[in-house]
Amino acid sequence: MAEPELGPIAALVRRDDPLLFRTALFAAEPGRGRLMTLYAFDIELSRALSRTREPMIARMRLQWWRDVVEAAAAGGAPRRHEVAAPLHALVADGRLSRPALDGLIEAREAELEGLDDRGAFEAWATRRFGGLIALAAESLGAGAGPVADAADAAGRAMAAAFVLRHAGPMAAEGRAPLLPGAGAESRRALARGETDAEMRAAAS
Repeated sequence: MAEPELGPIAALVRRDDPLLFRTALFAAEPGRGRLMTLYAFDIELSRALSRTREPMIARMRLQWWRDVVEAAAAGGAPRRHEVAAPLHALVADGRLSRPALDGLIEAREAELEGLDDRGAFEAWATRRFGGLIALAAESLGAGAGPVADAADAAGRAMAAAFVLRHAGPMAAEGRAPLLPGAGAESRRALARGETDAEMRAAAS
């Protein structure tokens, strides 16, 4: 498939999340542009956490995005930002719902708190990945009802795959969302790419 000429939003998505970028190319315009904006927003939320080691600064950055969504829903003025401005337009036009966007932000806040509790992990999976899938369908004109259950199920699967893929780095940070029963030594082993009897028991 020949790639279309890229604007700044699509270029951002291609650079930071090539897989999402390629999936968006299957959508026809104007849906493709809406997907790119949604995915760019999700990338910006990731940056809010990854670009600082200070939780307070990360929370402030997430709050900035919450304010962007709130202003768009309330009919306020858009922010001068390459992602915030088109996101504002989609929310104002009813293409993206505020509750689901707020859910994406809440999921990142949950990451700051930690995901070692099974309930917290499942809520995070539903908001972050299930919410992203539901919003993508919404941006393409699908109603919320028909896709809700499918988005939730797919989101849980995506969350599990994401955590398994990043298990080592997350364990190095003291987190093991799918293994809440694993102790400190087991997490250190996982950070080295190893498993032990305790970890296998926790996963069973």
